[in-house]
Amino acid sequence: MNLRVIILLVFTPIWIMAGPLDPKEKVVKIDYSFYRNNTNSSEIDVKGDQALLNQALEAFSQNENNFLMTVYANKNYLRVEENGFLKRVYISNYIENTAYIIDSLAQNAYPSYPVKSHSINTLEETDTNNEHLKIAFFADTKIIAGRTCKRASITFDNTETIGINIWYDETLPSIVWGQYSYLDRIPGAALEITSNFEQEMGIQAKIISEIQVPLSIFKIPLNYQILEYNEDEFLDEQEVIDVQNDPAFAFSNGYHWYQDQKLGLFGIRDTLDKIIIEPSFFQIESFSDGIAIVSYKQQQGAINDKGQLIIPYIYDELHTSNEGMIPFMELHKWGFFNVLGTKVIPATYNYVGDFSEGLALVSNGEKFGYINNTGKVVIPLQFDYASSFEDGEAQVEIDYKNFSINKRGIRIRD
Repeated sequence: MNLRVIILLVFTPIWIMAGPLDPKEKVVKIDYSFYRNNTNSSEIDVKGDQALLNQALEAFSQNENNFLMTVYANKNYLRVEENGFLKRVYISNYIENTAYIIDSLAQNAYPSYPVKSHSINTLEETDTNNEHLKIAFFADTKIIAGRTCKRASITFDNTETIGINIWYDETLPSIVWGQYSYLDRIPGAALEITSNFEQEMGIQAKIISEIQVPLSIFKIPLNYQILEYNEDEFLDEQEVIDVQNDPAFAFSNGYHWYQDQKLGLFGIRDTLDKIIIEPSFFQIESFSDGIAIVSYKQQQGAINDKGQLIIPYIYDELHTSNEGMIPFMELHKWGFFNVLGTKVIPATYNYVGDFSEGLALVSNGEKFGYINNTGKVVIPLQFDYASSFEDGEAQVEIDYKNFSINKRGIRIRD
């Protein structure tokens, strides 16, 4: 299925599905939100697009469940989920000395910057890898997310003005990725990064915790291609499509999507250009089975190809319809709607796959099995791993032994 998506802000992290045998790693999890120092910037009159952007970021961050960025780190692995304008994930494996950018829309992985510097950090002014940047360390301290942090600054050769302030905790694992490669000269983890070219704003850690996570979140999904990274190509894949004329976004009754240029949000107009739905959506998807998933104020719902709301915007996550069934997540459990917007299978499963050949793979968190489109379990949840059905067969595993089954759950070959 060739699903196309228009994204302004994406809030759902990309996780590789973890099975019961997936080893666990103890990591530090850090959630970052948008930050602005109102003490220093209250007198600055910010106008135009920048003001709208600031308002959007602040509104987004005010919801306690929304974070601009989430990091999972220990001495061996790093995962950075950027939940802002681009749906990007960075993964680093310090043991193998590899780093990748994960693009979930195109299902590609791109080699990234070197993952870890072997330079020795010293608390004195030092040249970074960029000749025009200098870094200095200071004795200042500040409490961020309950941690005592020290301050460093990035300055430019031709000015004495501090361009970037960094507050860091040297007791936490190092966090270095992508465009923040200069952080390899910072001891530990940066918990606040701000610039003051016009006003002091950036990101700041809000919640820091120690958790166990599956090792698979630091790996490239098996069905992804590894390609050479090209920034322009990556951005091109996520540019706004002509939603008024693209057939994949066409309504059946002549309605059309439109985008408010000031708000950057999408709405719906009729054939006379009368507004049917005010611009409200950060994200819209192309139609599948006559249904489009939309994101509204960090929640998701669904609209049919007549412009009618069939699933309200109250769900944590919805997936594209397949065989007339729409997976949804509610309170961290999964179930299914049909294309009429009827909740036919309650949210009771830890994981659900798309329907394929009349059956959907489901898991209770320990074992996998299969249900039909009425929610009846037709193949019991007994497998350690399993795949969706294709050409009447599925691959399953029990006690490290792999074999194929048919749609009645009968073993047909090893």
